[in-house]
Amino acid sequence: MADNDPVTNVLNERGMEKALDGLLSRSQDDKPFLLAYLALNDIKYVNGAFGHSSGDAVLLKVCEQLESVLRRRDKTGCLLSDEVVVLIEDCEPKQARELANSVWESLNKNPLLAGNRSCNMRRTLGLVEVEHGMSPKEASSAASRAARDASRLHKDMIIYEQDSNALQEHAEE
Repeated sequence: MADNDPVTNVLNERGMEKALDGLLSRSQDDKPFLLAYLALNDIKYVNGAFGHSSGDAVLLKVCEQLESVLRRRDKTGCLLSDEVVVLIEDCEPKQARELANSVWESLNKNPLLAGNRSCNMRRTLGLVEVEHGMSPKEASSAASRAARDASRLHKDMIIYEQDSNALQEHAEE
């Protein structure tokens, strides 16, 4: 229970950090992995208008939809009430892009319900190919930046591969 979010039953920040740390400590010969960061940009309005139980219902629905599309070995985590992360193991960037598109379609195909209310909220997805030597906080920060960049550029999703200029700029900052 210490590593799981009580509302969604996915990993919490501590559990996701442990999972990410475990993958980062693997040898460099292993397959790449990616960290996806899903920002639910308008959930604070759901919380304000209908109460936190409605926001929790939306968050639970998002996590259920994610887990229905993701592979069994991928891990979903809930960092805050409006931030969901996914650890995509053993996956090349091209495969991750296809998986991210499936996630995006799943999230947009069904309405997000808060009780009997349908919520239409802006979502952005940042996906980062995690480099060996990154700390869990650096990886989370880079994925969060990718989601913010997607929002700023009015895109649904941005993917930063290991050798991308944007990821290098973020590391330098």
